[in-house]
Amino acid sequence: QAAEASAAAAVAAARQEALVSQEGRLVTAVKASKAEAAAERARMAEAARAEAAAEQEVAVKEALAAAEVEAAMEIARVEEAVRTERLAAQEVALEEAVAATKAEAAL
Repeated sequence: QAAEASAAAAVAAARQEALVSQEGRLVTAVKASKAEAAAERARMAEAARAEAAAEQEVAVKEALAAAEVEAAMEIARVEEAVRTERLAAQEVALEEAVAATKAEAAL
């Protein structure tokens, strides 16, 4: 009877040790799973930041291109205004020269 009790105690101790070992493996697996999930969240956050930065870079480049086009258009408008003003001044000078020539011819 003592031998049976001793054997039962040994079996119970072995089962207890197996349960403790299994619990340790489960705790380790849960910790690893949590660490992996945290790393995945960090990777996703970094990917989102990179995507936002890329979108912002595209927006800045588009705005810069639009500003360059607007500046080129403004330059063209100013150049056209200058040409128009020069032509008007030349026309006035020609009219004055014609008038002076006519005045001289009348004398």
